[in-house]
Amino acid sequence: MVEKVLKVLIVDDDACFRNCLEEYLELSGFNVLCAENGNQAEEIITEQQPDYVVLDILMPEKDGIEMLMQLRQKNVRIITMSGEEKYVKIALKLGADFAFTKPFKLSELKDYLLNAESVA
Repeated sequence: MVEKVLKVLIVDDDACFRNCLEEYLELSGFNVLCAENGNQAEEIITEQQPDYVVLDILMPEKDGIEMLMQLRQKNVRIITMSGEEKYVKIALKLGADFAFTKPFKLSELKDYLLNAESVA
């Protein structure tokens, strides 16, 4: 039986953090896509249909809250991240599947993705 490789879209305007997360998840066996804002993310979601979207809340152009509300209507699995606890709580109330407060251990995200998929 061939295991499915999860496709994860990382949406974060911080290039350094986005690249670090991308490299870590790729080395962990995930197929990783990246966007630096909500507008890019919309295009990638339409074209690539990722299994998960890892979404920063505070971004220019289209922020994570706006993206979250749009993605909830598309039934996309969403993990949000923010450096501010209040935004993490808002994201969960608006329907994020899970939320991390930055900083967090990259292994926690990997473990969440693997565990969530095994029970899905």
